[in-house]
Amino acid sequence: MYQYDLMLFVPGHQQGGWLIDALAVTESSFAGQQIDGLIGRDVIDRGLLVYNGQAGHFTLCY
Repeated sequence: MYQYDLMLFVPGHQQGGWLIDALAVTESSFAGQQIDGLIGRDVIDRGLLVYNGQAGHFTLCY
């Protein structure tokens, strides 16, 4: 699989947004799984993830 360097920006209304430079990502196939991509611990470790499985939603704070 191919590997790319990616810049990730998540816009925010109060702080302007969250920018992560030079993030290494690896191409993968999620055919038939209804998945566009995965966020790994290298990103989650930079913020706070709250996952509510019963309600089926999550919050990622930075």
